[in-house]
Amino acid sequence: MASNVDTALRVEKDITFAEADGRELKLDLYYPNPALDKRTAVVQLYGGGFTRGSKDGRNTASAALLAERGYLGICTTYRLSDEAKWPSQLHDVKATIRWARAHAAEIGFEPNRLTLAGYSAGALLALVAAGTGDRPEFEGGLGPAGISSAVAAIMVHFPGLIRRQADGSDHHLMPPGSDAAAYTAADPLTHIGPSFPPAIFFHGTADDVLPHTYSVDFSEKLRAAGVATEYHVFDAMPHIFDKYEPYGKICADLSDAFLDRTIVEPRSYPRP
Repeated sequence: MASNVDTALRVEKDITFAEADGRELKLDLYYPNPALDKRTAVVQLYGGGFTRGSKDGRNTASAALLAERGYLGICTTYRLSDEAKWPSQLHDVKATIRWARAHAAEIGFEPNRLTLAGYSAGALLALVAAGTGDRPEFEGGLGPAGISSAVAAIMVHFPGLIRRQADGSDHHLMPPGSDAAAYTAADPLTHIGPSFPPAIFFHGTADDVLPHTYSVDFSEKLRAAGVATEYHVFDAMPHIFDKYEPYGKICADLSDAFLDRTIVEPRSYPRP
């Protein structure tokens, strides 16, 4: 894994995890505080409506906050809609998951403690990836083969949606002429079931891009399916509210508490 290393920030940059259509897909590693290392990895999936965004965007701040709390951060790449259509983005995420599992011992986490954190469009990717772990029809052919793509938990921040345009034309991410079955497969709600991993949601009530009620509804559907879940609704906060202080740290603290009790040291609490 030849790469550039920034020892001051404990970040290892530009590691190739797969190649797609002649392009190397790269990720960065944010190593955890060794005194707090929880042997747990968080794959970070950026937002941007599938038209913009990169592994070097705002999710780096979230990776750093979680690294301070003991989690290995994996800021990865997925292709945008002008380069590839759905489900290429899902295949890129699955390749990241398999690469991370293949290198778990080397980069320092337990393979069964691999989790996802997604933001807006990246949150939709996290939800679909979490709901389709190890299902061959969703895996794609990138990266290491024969390795599980299942994840242990997800952190979902103001998740996006893939819907047809009001005039009936295709969403810009979808291949032209996509049928109803293609949209159904790209809808995270389709993949809710008992095997869905534990999930935590974050959303602002003043989000005028993506309604917070979607996160509430999704979480309640997961709970009805027997999945451990929780949601945190932040009053009067807009889309991407975690960029404002102190909300990034608040989300990191809540994610830490969630992961610690569900993945790192699983436990329940008795009723008083």
